[in-house]
Amino acid sequence: MANVINNHCECGCGEETTIFRGKPRRFVYGHNCRGKNNSFYGKSHSDETKEKMSERKRGHKLSEEHKKALSESKKGHIVTEITKKKLSEAVKGKFGINHPAWKGGEYSGNNPLIFCACGCGQQRKMYDKQGVSREYISGHQGIHHSEVVLAKMSKPRSEVGKRNMSKAQTGKHEGENNRMYGVRNFGNNSPHWKGGHKVAMARARTIRRQFGFIPLNECRDDGWEGHHIDKDHVLFIPAKLHKSIYHSIVKNINMDIINDKVYEWFINEYIKEMI
Repeated sequence: MANVINNHCECGCGEETTIFRGKPRRFVYGHNCRGKNNSFYGKSHSDETKEKMSERKRGHKLSEEHKKALSESKKGHIVTEITKKKLSEAVKGKFGINHPAWKGGEYSGNNPLIFCACGCGQQRKMYDKQGVSREYISGHQGIHHSEVVLAKMSKPRSEVGKRNMSKAQTGKHEGENNRMYGVRNFGNNSPHWKGGHKVAMARARTIRRQFGFIPLNECRDDGWEGHHIDKDHVLFIPAKLHKSIYHSIVKNINMDIINDKVYEWFINEYIKEMI
């Protein structure tokens, strides 16, 4: 009976190792320093050592070349679906104090509603998603309202009603006091008036009069439209084909493209029916 080669990593991760010179490696690359195999396993740095390490890194800034090298090393890196699933499972259901990146905070599990510290009368939850206590609603910090405004904001909107105008403002913009009184700024009284529908249609007919009308085929269906292949000659084609590509013979937009499709239809469909 042949011996079964066990090529699983000895760190206990369950991953398979590669075969080297006919024998399986003991560890996946980098796993030989995991857990009990790590020389620092079960040990911890003293407070003095931690302070020295912190001082050494404090104020250190990466050079632009170093930043660029780090950026290039990460480009094209693809996270496998297995890794994504592991990361998702690791933090699933963990937030606040249960999150591995928790830094202390003040979240104790209860999250009561509190009033915003600006005095607006609105309520918010005491702790945000990270478990940090917040006194203000977002954007309210640094806002200071007068006592009158605070009193109005504390009331329900149904009780506030419409805004009351002061006596000085009452009637100031009513009737003849309104600067727009008696002025009709629509229709032919508008400064942007260009003549309306009649003028627009007359302008369109004027443009059409510049073209000739020499039909090259018969209109066989009510759903067909006349298409100017140039300023004189017209081909009747289906409306769907005519509207399939935006074109303008006046501005010379997409005329070559629409004409190619029209010629192709004319040869393949129209002439075949005649034959």
